Amino acid sequence: MDGIEESRSAEDLVKESLLERFQQNPKQEWNQKSIYRIPCSMRDLNNKAYQPRVVSIGPYHNGNQHLRPMEEHKYRALRHLLAHTHNITVEDLVAYFKNDQQFMEKVMVSYSTPIDSQWKDTDAFTFLMVLDGCFLLELFLSSNSARSCETDYRSVSDWCYDDDDPIFSVHAERRGVVPYVKLDMLLVENQIPLIVLEKLASFVGLVVNLNDLIRSFYGCWYREQDETLKDPPGLHVLDVYRKGRLLVGEYTGWTVPKSAKELDEHGVRFIRSSGDIGIGSFKDVSFGTGQKRNKIGRLYDVPRSSLSQKIFFPLRILHGYLHLPLLIIDETTEPILLNLMAFELLHLGIEERDMAVTKYVFLMSSLIRSEEDVRCLRNYSILFSSPQKSNGSVVSFFAGITRNVVMRDDGRNASKVNQEILELCRKKVNRLLGTWSHNFGSELRAWLFTLVITYSVLFSLVNALFNIIRYIQE
Repeated sequence: MDGIEESRSAEDLVKESLLERFQQNPKQEWNQKSIYRIPCSMRDLNNKAYQPRVVSIGPYHNGNQHLRPMEEHKYRALRHLLAHTHNITVEDLVAYFKNDQQFMEKVMVSYSTPIDSQWKDTDAFTFLMVLDGCFLLELFLSSNSARSCETDYRSVSDWCYDDDDPIFSVHAERRGVVPYVKLDMLLVENQIPLIVLEKLASFVGLVVNLNDLIRSFYGCWYREQDETLKDPPGLHVLDVYRKGRLLVGEYTGWTVPKSAKELDEHGVRFIRSSGDIGIGSFKDVSFGTGQKRNKIGRLYDVPRSSLSQKIFFPLRILHGYLHLPLLIIDETTEPILLNLMAFELLHLGIEERDMAVTKYVFLMSSLIRSEEDVRCLRNYSILFSSPQKSNGSVVSFFAGITRNVVMRDDGRNASKVNQEILELCRKKVNRLLGTWSHNFGSELRAWLFTLVITYSVLFSLVNALFNIIRYIQE
């Protein structure tokens, strides 16, 4: 009995200590996290999409054998940055970070899962943050302006950047290994807190806007907001990139009840969003309706009573207009979308569950259900893909990317937009148009047969009318 009581008392003490810790800092366990390990349930769908190919950023993948060749370029970035700061050594830089214990604790707690034991050493972890931070900062700066060596720094000429530097030249991002580096920097597990780059830039005397540098680096920039955009610093590169893809538009997450081809058959036209500059905004999605009259409808003033609308309804055709951003599907699309969706699913509290990217992917998945849907969106210049991506592979891509992903339907605007689309598709003329297009839309023989029958009927009616007139006159 004494043993049982002792074990219970020990268990109670553990519970009390945990409860006391939680009450003191109720949000400590999740609110400060921003860099996550991908759970097995997500990783099993496509493990390669979450694995860096050429460079490790942060502690999670540091030391992997296939990523070691890029370490040389990290040291070049460190030496290049120090060469422009006058009398600042690596030791000074590391000490500047290490001595700020509160700052380093904030950096450490950004990682959601315990990191390897080798990084428990404060010096090792601090140097890793400094080294990777210098690499990212130099990469962003070099892509915006030439940062070659000056003649005053002959002692580090071997570490300087030439015009044809494979990593840090102005045009390096368009060729070689840099496109893979850009992709690796958007992986959920391959991040360091952006406050590291801020502190680093401040210490060496650089006045930069990191959000602007990152958005410019990835091409997600909108000119109409250049002067007015003053957003707070992001959590890391992936967070800034995600927000850069959500700057334009008011999309709230609704989906559509029919596929792209079905909507096209029922009078919905797809229009590429006008706000696209560079790559599109995932929130630049909208739907509206408009009426068009044929020639007879323009010639006659049709009254708007309910009876007249039923009689003259064929004179009015209701069209829908679905605005969508351009989506380019290549080898980077799947890992980028998967990591953005994973970040939204894993990152609680800070973004108040703003699942904008995930909702956009579900919208595209609801539009693309067959190869005909892909061809339809291609015709409207909504989709572009590399030659390796067939229509069937695009369908499989959207079917797979939403597998096992559960979306919470807030119901605020989804039901309204769906109802508008359904009402448009149920209109008599739109429904007939959809039925005809579905059954005979691509059949040339059907159209020719219809024209011949129509001509024959009209010819018979005109002939009968002339016979009646001739009979009356006689």
